[in-house]
Amino acid sequence: MLVFKDMTERDANWKEFSANPDWKRISPLPANANTVSNIIRVSLEPMGYSQI
Repeated sequence: MLVFKDMTERDANWKEFSANPDWKRISPLPANANTVSNIIRVSLEPMGYSQI
């Protein structure tokens, strides 16, 4: 589970992650092929009693 204050922060963080030189170096390696087959994105808002 990932936590962001809003979608703007989420988009900025994913953009930074996808541009990271280490990620660009390891993502095309054969060992990483087909490691994610399905991504389901669900946005939730915490309730007042949430620890997040």
